[in-house]
Amino acid sequence: MSAPLRAVSLALSAIAGAVLAAWGVAWLCGRYWGAWLPFALSVAVTALLGLLPRARPWAVRGPYALMFGGGVLALWFVTRLKPPWDWADHVAPYLAPAAGVLAVVGLVWWQISIAVQPEAKRPPAGWLVWLAAAAWLVAYFSSARGAPGVMERLFSEWFGLSLTQAHDLTVVARKAIHFAFYGLVGLGGARAAIGSRATPATSAAFAASLALSYALFDEYRQSTFPGRTGSLADIALDMAGAGLFLWVALARKR
Repeated sequence: MSAPLRAVSLALSAIAGAVLAAWGVAWLCGRYWGAWLPFALSVAVTALLGLLPRARPWAVRGPYALMFGGGVLALWFVTRLKPPWDWADHVAPYLAPAAGVLAVVGLVWWQISIAVQPEAKRPPAGWLVWLAAAAWLVAYFSSARGAPGVMERLFSEWFGLSLTQAHDLTVVARKAIHFAFYGLVGLGGARAAIGSRATPATSAAFAASLALSYALFDEYRQSTFPGRTGSLADIALDMAGAGLFLWVALARKR
């Protein structure tokens, strides 16, 4: 690595380390309600990346974890429930922007880390970015922002449906979205693993575990919001979509 790139990497490492340390202390002290969940997802995904030969080195995996976790935290804080401490209202507005900065730092650092790798050893950046973006979408829509009310109103207005009809159509549409979205997560996981020269068995394990991690995060977080519920049936539906798309990806590889 050249001296300028090394200096930039060290600077980004210092910034990221300081921010992560601050959040780690806040989390361990119980300063923010429920913040363990995005941390748990980020740790799980970081561990799963260890299955992929080209994404396994910490020079690549560390910055990706920072980008991934920063984005999840940012959208977690944007859509959070009201914290149970009055003093937290003064801190809360700064948490999402700070996490967003963390994600940007991770993205820049990750791109630098990939750029200095020999081309034959670079992980498939496009698919890995999609997997991070998918997690950010889950972090946002698993909150009250993803409640079915908006879709029901739109269906009622657009198609002149009764509330009951709009509700039924919304249920079908949301199930289809769940199936397709987690199918794309499974596909992305499989393609990222294949592009990292993982074996078919490892690729399947990585993609399925990733989809399950997202689904568990999604449904558990939904259960923490009034008017929303977590569902084992939805997890099964999510995994069915991931499994189908994963099977297609691996079948095309043969």
